This record gives sequence, C-alpha cells and structure tokens, in this order.
Amino acid sequence: MELIIAVLVLLTILGWSLAWRGWQQARHMTEQEERSRAYARMSSDWYWEQDAQLHFTWLSGGILDKAGVDPERFYGRTRQEMLAGSMTDEAAAMFDEHQKVLDSRQPFQDFEYPIVNATGQVSYVSVSGEPIFDRQGRFMGYRGTGKDVTERYRIQAAMQHMAQYDGLTALPNRKLFLDRLGQAIELARRGGTSLALLYFDLDRFKPVNDLWGHEAGDLLLKEVAERVLEIVRKSDTVARFGGDEFVILLQGIGLRENAGWVAAELREALAYPFVVEGVMEELRIGASIGIAYYPEDALTGDELIRLADARMYLDKAKQSPAAAAGR
Repeated sequence: MELIIAVLVLLTILGWSLAWRGWQQARHMTEQEERSRAYARMSSDWYWEQDAQLHFTWLSGGILDKAGVDPERFYGRTRQEMLAGSMTDEAAAMFDEHQKVLDSRQPFQDFEYPIVNATGQVSYVSVSGEPIFDRQGRFMGYRGTGKDVTERYRIQAAMQHMAQYDGLTALPNRKLFLDRLGQAIELARRGGTSLALLYFDLDRFKPVNDLWGHEAGDLLLKEVAERVLEIVRKSDTVARFGGDEFVILLQGIGLRENAGWVAAELREALAYPFVVEGVMEELRIGASIGIAYYPEDALTGDELIRLADARMYLDKAKQSPAAAAGR
C-alpha cells in the first residue's frame, strides 16, 4: 500500500513538473511572439501571415501606422483582392507569374508590384515570403515581410528622365530624339507616310551671353523652348541638341509646304522680342532653319539630320552679315 502511495505521489510530482515546464515554454513562446510583434510595430517594414487560401491573418509594421492604414481591413482577403480594381495590366501579368510560385509552395524574394490608391497615386512595395507547413507536412499558408520601395522607383525614374531630357529646357535631348526619330521613320516606312525634320539655331545668341552673362542666355533658351512648343502639335517632338541648336520632328506632315509653314511660324515667333529677367533691354534674336524630308530627301535619321543641318547653314548664309557674325 505504501508503495502504491509513493508511486502516486511520484506521478503527481512528475505531472506537476511537466505541466510547469509546459507552462513555462508556452509563456516563453508568448513572450517571443510579443517581442516579435513589438519589433514589427517599430520596424519600417511590415510583417504578414496568410492562411492556406492566402487570406491575410496578420499584418503589422510601423509603416502601416505612419500611413494610417488599419491592418484589420486586410484580414480575410488575399493580396489580389486588396488590389482589385486598381491593378494595371502589367501588374496583373506579374501576379499571374507570381501565382505559379505560390502554387508550387516555394519561397520567394523581393516580389515588387505597384499599388494605386483612390486618388491615383502610385506606390511600390516589395514582399518576400516562405511557405508554412505543419508537422505532418500539410501546407498552412505563407508568412513574410514587406517594405515600401517607392523612393527607389522615384530615384530611378528621375535618373532615367535626366538621361533623356535636357536639364535646362526640359526638352528631349539628343539621345531621346534619335530614338523617337528612328521609330518615326519605321512607322512612316510601314505606313507609306512622310515626315519632316527642322534643324535650327539662334541668330545673335552669342552676344547675349557675352554682354549679359550665361544666366541670361540660359533664361533665353528656356523662353525659346516655350515659344517653340506653342507652335508645334503635341504629336511632334522638339529637342535641344546642345548650345543654341534645336531640332523638330514633324510626323505625318503630308505636303512639303506644311513644314514650310511651320518654319515660317517659327521664324516669326523667335523674331519677336524677348524680355528676360535681369536684362535691361529687350533681346532680339532670330533663327536659321534647315528642313529635310523623309522619304524624298533621305531614308535614315542620320542622313536627315546631316542634310537639315547643312541647309540650316545655307539659310544662315542668306541672313545679313551681322546675323551670321553673331552666331
């Protein structure tokens, strides 16, 4: 009898010991989870979990608090459902490819996609995740992290813009113009249409720099760009090749006379006096213009530019000696 009691006491003590250890482990896990969630709240990233149907079950992170986004509205919905109605065709194609990774239960890294809010503002996010399996190997969902990468996209877009546009006038630069010219020639070739290229520089521009300084010259170039843009169509391309040299691409120009009319309007607009800040008098310049036509004059972009440039100098030679000397 005493042996039975001793065994029962031993089993009771062992049970209490196991229960205490289990409670301690559970508390430790709870503390770890709370610590992880606290880090998540303080992080600029966010942390997420999804169930087997890829519905959000948890979403937390400091960036959500800063944005004033309530994570509760994500719960019970998939990522695609959250983006429904605002997803672009490009983003939809990206998600179709991403879905193949999810269907194969593979981890993924830095999946980036755009988000368009109600006001039309676009931001970009990057998410990484890994699948969750239980002890029996059954798929339970995904968990991972996300971060806002909008600033990187903005920097990339700004750098791309700087590589393609003139920093002073905001007009396309030589590189972008040559690309558009090549595309325009190919379209004209396929459609049997024509185009014209106007190459012009400013008369009496050098004296402006010499007398009033390069700051005045820069302001004048910006005003020139604005006047030229008022003349051409939105479908046309005006570019600055450097210095005081500009080119205009007129697509679907039709009759050669039409390009001549544009050149006449350009001369008139640039002959009208300019008022530039910091300059005590009106600035009177002008323009020498050369025109080349596709396909009558040349069949390639380089040939069109060389011919238009040569004709511009012929036009300049016809100007008064003062205008030619003032180049």
